[in-house]
Amino acid sequence: MPEKIATHWNAAGQANGFAPPIWNFLIPVIALAILALLYALPKLDPLAKNFKGFMPIYQKFVLAITAFLVYLSLLSTAFNLGYVTDFNTYFAPAFAVLFWVAGVAMAQSKRNWFFGFRTPWTLSSDVVWKKTNELGGKLFKAFAVIFLLAGLTYPAGFLVPAIVLLVAGVLAITGYSYVLWKKENAKGRKR
Repeated sequence: MPEKIATHWNAAGQANGFAPPIWNFLIPVIALAILALLYALPKLDPLAKNFKGFMPIYQKFVLAITAFLVYLSLLSTAFNLGYVTDFNTYFAPAFAVLFWVAGVAMAQSKRNWFFGFRTPWTLSSDVVWKKTNELGGKLFKAFAVIFLLAGLTYPAGFLVPAIVLLVAGVLAITGYSYVLWKKENAKGRKR
């Protein structure tokens, strides 16, 4: 390893942050900490019983996060050893897979405090939770396909539009959850 290794890349995939080689060992440590946190969250959730209904898919999501972080560690090592010169070309597919798995998991999730689209309105209603997270899951899977195609065809420029698209999507889903909640409350008042 060189005396200073790349630890951060800009949106074009060019290294713009450097640190001593010991940093390369921090990514696996961070991955283990995140794994432990994701393992503990269902037990800490006030709605822990709901996790039982989607625990197998949640565990696949936890595995995907862990695999993504391990992959990033390996990709960083390969970059710093000179085996990889275009970081984003190898980052984009992993980013896309992570969003696909998150989309699948969201669509199957039950109301909880730690995973899925958690807004005041989704946390107030199982119906709003289900509809919002089903749509959010479809949106994340669509983003995964877009991220993959954009990352493979234009790796140097895919990240900024991807982040803008993601923020817009999350804002739209948040608004959607509010509209669903308002409709549900209006129906409840008419009864």
